[in-house]
Amino acid sequence: QTPYPPKGHWIYEETAAYNCWKDWIVSGHQPDSRIPRKPLLHINPSNLQLVVHEAESCIIRDAADSSIIAVVMRNFCGHPGVLSWVDEVICNVVQEKKSIRLEDPGTLAQIGYSAGSRSASKFDWVKNLRTTRLSSDEVDALDFSSSSVFALFWNMCKASLPQDIIGDFYKFLETNNICRMDKVGNSTNNLDPLGRYVVGIGEKGVYYEFNGVEMAPPAGVFALNYSRATHSEIQPHKFALSWTTNRSPQSIGGHFYISSHGIQIKSASNTLVVWQPKDVHGTSLQVRNPDDPNPAFIQTGMAIVTSNRLPNAWKKYKDTNSGITQLQLELQGEEVDDTPDTYPTS
Repeated sequence: QTPYPPKGHWIYEETAAYNCWKDWIVSGHQPDSRIPRKPLLHINPSNLQLVVHEAESCIIRDAADSSIIAVVMRNFCGHPGVLSWVDEVICNVVQEKKSIRLEDPGTLAQIGYSAGSRSASKFDWVKNLRTTRLSSDEVDALDFSSSSVFALFWNMCKASLPQDIIGDFYKFLETNNICRMDKVGNSTNNLDPLGRYVVGIGEKGVYYEFNGVEMAPPAGVFALNYSRATHSEIQPHKFALSWTTNRSPQSIGGHFYISSHGIQIKSASNTLVVWQPKDVHGTSLQVRNPDDPNPAFIQTGMAIVTSNRLPNAWKKYKDTNSGITQLQLELQGEEVDDTPDTYPTS
């Protein structure tokens, strides 16, 4: 069937959202004029196949073969203090980071490792600070808190999601023998998936430290008030994982759609959503002033997603640095093991 809402549209549920964004979308400044403007579409609920309401959790399967299309899990984190800490980290980091989608409302900040620009591909920890005012110690603290939040998220997903989903990520990690999101552990030279992270519990200065625990896959994003027109993506793994950590009460818009299956997932705080990036999907426009730097509408979250360019950038990085790494190991008196690392599947 034809996806609904169709691909390549800005979508909205209420006329108030249209009034907020019409001028911005139709005639506003374009960061990249090569990208065609997309039309607006008012959602007709009768054209949807499924609406997942704010209090509903579910696994959505394909009727033809029972394969997983999506997962929605409300109240994903059972500890309010931990949830508050995760959301605080996201907000603090997003304030300091540039968005990777300048043509979209809100901020989508890349976290972890990046493939660099298309014109100058280079595997490295992402360098996307808005300014140079932060000290190196402050930058390191931001990076460590970011990788800690992602490590927590990854381990929560491992404990909660079906093996079909987690196994998909292990297949990606094993096939590419790629490092984890662990800048502190210098993971580009050490492919051990285990590392160190901390978790706050909502009390100032109180953290739990975890050592020798599995770190997250290498890349992800933090988001603040982010919307995107319906689109599809190719990623090096089948599924993507997102966690909406906070959504201000009585907000309008900002709901997630999987158009390929006619699904609307109502946004709510503390919600895990798993979907397939190859499916047409998007997030509806929010009722907020595009020019207000501090809107009443607040929606924050994070996702484990990966650029399809990252595996090749990693391969080039390994090929370029393999001799250096081997020399470092030999100088340390360690044997060089050419056997690819393997990762557990359960």
